[in-house]
Amino acid sequence: MDNESAKVQMIGAIDEQSQGRIATLEAQAKAEEVRLRREFDAKLATFKEQLEQEKRQESNQLERDVAQRLTNETKQMTLALHSRIMSEVMEECYQQLIHRTATPAYLERLEYWIFEGMQVVADAQLYVQLGKLDLSLWDEQMMHKLIRRANDELGMQVELALHPSGVHAGVGPIVSSQDGRRLCDNTFGARFARERARLSRLAASKLF
Repeated sequence: MDNESAKVQMIGAIDEQSQGRIATLEAQAKAEEVRLRREFDAKLATFKEQLEQEKRQESNQLERDVAQRLTNETKQMTLALHSRIMSEVMEECYQQLIHRTATPAYLERLEYWIFEGMQVVADAQLYVQLGKLDLSLWDEQMMHKLIRRANDELGMQVELALHPSGVHAGVGPIVSSQDGRRLCDNTFGARFARERARLSRLAASKLF
């Protein structure tokens, strides 16, 4: 074999090896491309799912926020309605009370309110201040009756007199110690305000 033939064979062998190597590299590249494509598709699917999940979470949160806002507004409207109804009830009761101040039932209630105030103030020297409509019901008989009741039921020796400042603008009694340190406002307005506050707290506790 001459040199030329040897060179041709060598070149052919190198070319054959190169072709084989190229084919192997192309196969590896193809496989890597497929792997990368699958990995990309998987990551893309995961990313899309995360986006959808975030959208659902945002939508759910928005729905919860709207529902909570509507609930709070409803509660506030309910409390406002409760307050308005209570005011209407107070006015109606007040008007009814004014028309019944001359009845025996109101006289009994007035005595009860004064005695309750005496219990709260719990002082030996007491003033009672009455409204203009109540003043005509006060007399020495009522005063002595209340003094005796305090002695019998509470074991208290008390002095009881009308307040020197005169009448107040409401209905019902204000009982105070004569030194002015203690006071029990048992007027209809004060009693209703306390009851209204209690009912408002009760309504709020049920709503919130």
